Amino acid sequence: MDLHDPMKALDPAEAEEPDRAEEAARRVEIDDLKRVMSNKAGRRFVADLLKRSAVDASSFDINPHAMAFKEGVKWLGQRIIDDLKTHCPDRYIEMIKESLDHDRSDERSPRRTRTQHAAD
Repeated sequence: MDLHDPMKALDPAEAEEPDRAEEAARRVEIDDLKRVMSNKAGRRFVADLLKRSAVDASSFDINPHAMAFKEGVKWLGQRIIDDLKTHCPDRYIEMIKESLDHDRSDERSPRRTRTQHAAD
């Protein structure tokens, strides 16, 4: 386990290294998000993740552990939305439109069984 050593902060050279590493990791994360959002399958995947994170739903639960878990899932979904709005807002809007179109087409089509859907 890597614990933070407050004495390392006294050496400016060592204090800057983690910042550079964190910035580089963050740049890679953002580039990956942009790459995923650049195609329809990626946008569909992210839209599904956001639906599952239930960012617009209540996290209330009588069980405090279940409620804390729901809040954690919701936090992750909100973080993804924040990144999308900041780093690829056009793709975020495109994803929402595609998701709405997909939901509407599901409403118009007859119910399909799980095996029919898996065959596609």
